[in-house]
Amino acid sequence: MAGYEVDLDRLAAVQRDVQALVEHCALLRSEIDATARALTETDWTGDASATFAELQQQWAAGAATIHAGLDVMAANASTGHANYSAVQAANARLWGV
Repeated sequence: MAGYEVDLDRLAAVQRDVQALVEHCALLRSEIDATARALTETDWTGDASATFAELQQQWAAGAATIHAGLDVMAANASTGHANYSAVQAANARLWGV
């Protein structure tokens, strides 16, 4: 069986990077939603306005899906780090290291 190794520092860095991306995406979504709301709350009417509103809703749904996926990735990286750290500590205790 080939060796198996987990770089806990790298895993922690990945978790931090993904979490930073989650937070950045949340900020961008908020800014885009505010801009879209400002456009649709004006006197803009007609087919273009309706099409924009529909497409904005589709975009928002897609962005929410991506955001949720990134949240899961960040949580999984965090859980993985915690689990591997616990195993490493248990092995150290077992071997008296």
